[in-house]
Amino acid sequence: MLAQRLLLTRSAPFLMICLACSAPARGSSLFFRYGGSQADGNQAWQVLLRPDIASAAAVEIGLQFSGGSILSIAPNSEVFDDLNPGENPFTGTVTQGVSIHDNLGTADAAFASLGGVVPTTADTLVLTLVTDHIGVMTLGGQNHNGFFTGARVVQNNLKTDGLTASLQVTGLEADFNSNGKADGTDFLIWQRRLGLGPSASHGDGDANADGRVNAADLAIWRGQYGSPLGAAITIPEVSTLTLLMTASFGVLLISAREMNPSLS
Repeated sequence: MLAQRLLLTRSAPFLMICLACSAPARGSSLFFRYGGSQADGNQAWQVLLRPDIASAAAVEIGLQFSGGSILSIAPNSEVFDDLNPGENPFTGTVTQGVSIHDNLGTADAAFASLGGVVPTTADTLVLTLVTDHIGVMTLGGQNHNGFFTGARVVQNNLKTDGLTASLQVTGLEADFNSNGKADGTDFLIWQRRLGLGPSASHGDGDANADGRVNAADLAIWRGQYGSPLGAAITIPEVSTLTLLMTASFGVLLISAREMNPSLS
C-alpha cells in the first residue's frame, strides 16, 4: 500500500510535470467545517478533502488562526496515516506530519503534510484542530517570507496548488432564527427539521453548514446554549427515533425553564 501513496517533496519535479500533462478537468479541494464547542469551552475545527476519485492522496496544508491560539492538530489517522515530509511555509524548511507555529502571534499557525488512501469520493476528514477561542481559521496564511501561502492536494494524476478557504465562528451558529442568541426556539427549529438534507440551510437547523440537520447540529446548539439544560439533552449515535425521543424530552425541559426562570 505504501507504494501507492503520494509524497509532496522537492525530489520529484519530473513526476509533477508528468502529472500536470495528464491532469483531468477538475481536481480535489479542501474546505472547513465547524466541529462545535467542547466540554471545556475550546473550539473544534475540521479540514475536509473533497476527493477527485477514490485513490491515493497527499496534502500540504498551511493554516492560520485569528482570535486566539491553536491548542492541537490531529490527523484523521484512519485515512491519512502517512506523515509526509513537506515544505513548511512557516519555517522555510521541510518538516514532517503536523506542527503548530508562532507566526504573527502565539500559536496562531499550523502546518500538515499527510498522505493516505481515500476509500470513497465522499467528503473525507483530513484533520481536526482545537483552539481556545472562536475566531477565523484560514487555509493558508502569511509565511516566513511575508507572502501568502495556500494549500495543495495531489490526487488522480493532478496537483492542485494555491487552495484557499476560511471559516469564521461567531458563537451563533446555532441561532437558527437570527435573533442574536441560541435558545429554546432554535432547538425547536432543529427538532422540526431533523433528518432534512442534503440541501438544508442554516434557517432549517444546519449549524455546521454540511447541508444536513442531524445530531452534529444539536451538539453545536448544546455548546452554544451554554447552560445545564444542554447537558440534559443527550446525543445518541443510534436511530433517528431515539434522537427524536430525546428531542421531545428537551422541548419539555426548555418550556418549563422559559416559563418559570426559577427552575434554572
